[in-house]
Amino acid sequence: MPSLKGQLLIAAPGLVDPNFAQAVVFMVQHNREGAMGLIINRATETPLAEVWEQFSEEPTKLELLLHSGGPCEGPLMVLHTHRPLADLHVTGPLHFSSSEDHVRSLVSEGVTPAKYIVGYAGWGPGQLEYEMKENAWLVAPATVELVLQSTEGLWQTLLENFALPLRPAGLDAAIVPEDPSVN
Repeated sequence: MPSLKGQLLIAAPGLVDPNFAQAVVFMVQHNREGAMGLIINRATETPLAEVWEQFSEEPTKLELLLHSGGPCEGPLMVLHTHRPLADLHVTGPLHFSSSEDHVRSLVSEGVTPAKYIVGYAGWGPGQLEYEMKENAWLVAPATVELVLQSTEGLWQTLLENFALPLRPAGLDAAIVPEDPSVN
């Protein structure tokens, strides 16, 4: 299977695992050793400024909400377009940072657009490939706008815009049950 790094995984309507139901995952890494992605459509109610107080005495002027990136615990991570502070180039202008120095600089410089995330989605060797064969995920290209600026309604929008060829003509995604066995 080709690498899904830099792509969006859209949870199929039948994916009922509460960690991933209606999730949109931006894939940061994908190789033989496994995969790592960040759920990008789950904003929390926690302002970044509130969390930032635990990291720095210097307050931030960024008025952004923290996002929940998945069920695995991890450091504060940032998706952004500011190459000099990137730990990893993902695709196009999109970069990933999790090192303390880079995250501190991104916050103190007020870099936007950016999405600040805690937690991640991780897959062991072959696990994501198995889920793909089971049709748990749809794949769509990532853009800066989708990754960094969208949250509310993103799953529904992507399902409608990118997954149309995968659904029967005329099927309204809003009425597709989360568990297809109820049909």
